[in-house]
Amino acid sequence: MAKPKKGGGKGKGRGGAPASNRAAQRADNRRRAEEARERASAPIIAPESSRPLGMSEAAEASPNYIPLNAKPSQPSQTPARAKNLRGSADQRRAEFALNRINMRKLAGNYGNYRAHVRSLPATIMTSGLGQALAMEQAQGSSDKMIGHRLLFEDVTSWLLQEWSTSPYHGAADIFDGITRGPEEAYLRAQDETMAILQWLKLFAEAKLEKPSGAGERI
Repeated sequence: MAKPKKGGGKGKGRGGAPASNRAAQRADNRRRAEEARERASAPIIAPESSRPLGMSEAAEASPNYIPLNAKPSQPSQTPARAKNLRGSADQRRAEFALNRINMRKLAGNYGNYRAHVRSLPATIMTSGLGQALAMEQAQGSSDKMIGHRLLFEDVTSWLLQEWSTSPYHGAADIFDGITRGPEEAYLRAQDETMAILQWLKLFAEAKLEKPSGAGERI
């Protein structure tokens, strides 16, 4: 058998691959390993459109899903709307009070209305709404005390107004509402009475004249 020539295997290793190829492969493997280590150590930053890891497409489609990159919602406009509603309710009070005072002025006979509308809030605070209105009605039974009767009619008419938010809307009369209605309606009726009295007092002092005589007796 012929012997191989010396130097014929120079540059080849196991398997007959050139040494230069093996060196290049090792360098490539090292580079790939370095890249893998860098990817493993780098923080995971999800793109804006991606969903959290482990979340299914169905969960992402849920109306309750809020993306991590979602922008804060705009401030609620409820306080402004509530303020407008309070304003419109006060406008209704003012309109009602103005109409009632104009009606009293046109009739001409309103007695000591100015004095009574000033004193009724204090009576309500000390005696409660029901008792204060009962006294107002009783005192107005005499023609000489017509101011009490007119004020009683104005206040009770407001509390029994034909709009759904009236404290005693639909009641037969004010005392039926007070005695049969819930406590919440009573407290609201008392607050409404104090509010409407402010407007009745304002327009009464501006439009109604003082009664003739020594003064305004209550």
